[in-house]
Amino acid sequence: MHICYISQEYPPETGWGGVGSYTYEMAHGMVKRGHRVTIISLAVGDEKTENDAEVVVHRVKPYPDFNSLKGLWRMNKIWPGFAWAAALKLKKIQGNSRIDIVEAGECRADSLFIPYFTKIKVVVRLHLAHIFIDRLNGVTPDNNKKIKYWMEKKVILDADSISAPSLAVVNLTNQWIKVIEKRHIRIIPNPINPHFFSPQKQNGIDGQIIFVGRLERNKGAHIILQVMPLVLNKSASAVFRIIGADSTDADGISWQQKIRESLTMVDNSRISFEELSRKQIVDLYNSSAIFIMPSIWENSPYALLEAMSCAVPIIATNVGGIPEIVQHMISGLLVEPESPINLANAIITLLVDQDLRKKMGAQARERILNSFSIDQVLPKMESFYYDILADKRKIS
Repeated sequence: MHICYISQEYPPETGWGGVGSYTYEMAHGMVKRGHRVTIISLAVGDEKTENDAEVVVHRVKPYPDFNSLKGLWRMNKIWPGFAWAAALKLKKIQGNSRIDIVEAGECRADSLFIPYFTKIKVVVRLHLAHIFIDRLNGVTPDNNKKIKYWMEKKVILDADSISAPSLAVVNLTNQWIKVIEKRHIRIIPNPINPHFFSPQKQNGIDGQIIFVGRLERNKGAHIILQVMPLVLNKSASAVFRIIGADSTDADGISWQQKIRESLTMVDNSRISFEELSRKQIVDLYNSSAIFIMPSIWENSPYALLEAMSCAVPIIATNVGGIPEIVQHMISGLLVEPESPINLANAIITLLVDQDLRKKMGAQARERILNSFSIDQVLPKMESFYYDILADKRKIS
């Protein structure tokens, strides 16, 4: 089978975000299972084609570039230039080598033009549409955003089939568009490589609490701001390491600034803000006592899967797809969202109980191996693709 993944995110050039991590794991996993895989992704610099361990990667620029056309530069804000360039590239590849199936996420509407250029079967993966991301972050949509929402809805409606990593994201999307009633859907977890994300040490550094992700309201930046002083005042050994990009709140002030201003000078010395490479992230997981995810809503977050795969004790909010991953009091602790006190108390509970941390970390690792490892997930996705090609219309 020849599979083409279309995604603006594909590492390392465009980072290791959730969509990029998913695309990377799927592509390399399918190659190892004997399939041919092509990636069409965004070019950061010049357009190019390269071989990434037998995965053929085509980097394309959005087309056309309206900045070069007099008086039309505003079109860049609404025109899906990457989706157009990806469709053109796909058509060219298809002319030389048959592609059996195309997969793209609904976010950014990367497959928007595919049905008009080819008759290849298209799978849309529900990562999380921007209409929900913006709502969770308190963003008021302007007309440009509303156009983006329409495009993302359009690719869902035009898809031959839909896959999703959680039932939660299917139910959420169903509030916006009745996907369950109209489309062939398969719930298949996001895959994680447990050989790369693996435990390397018996115990983490006592007191080191980590958050991995973009600092924004949906990820719980406002909760972290309130939790830090509660924990730092109760535990002399506690330190926080925040890994990921900063962003601004609705008032235009950065979250890093807000967090620092909420702490005393002494407490500020016990926090850090960093951006790390993928390998450094593994080392971080293995040196940490606790991983926290205080999100308002999540689909199937890779940072959570990575931490669990490294046997890090985790505390996460009981929202979205997280309870489909974490079994409360077994493979982690679940707390209610928007509750700094509950999160702080859970952190203190794990900080003072090393045996509980060790037990939960081991059970988190076992949970990943049994249900979310690439060896468990890839055969399910492979079977799904074959069902699509055989036109087996069933919901499961």
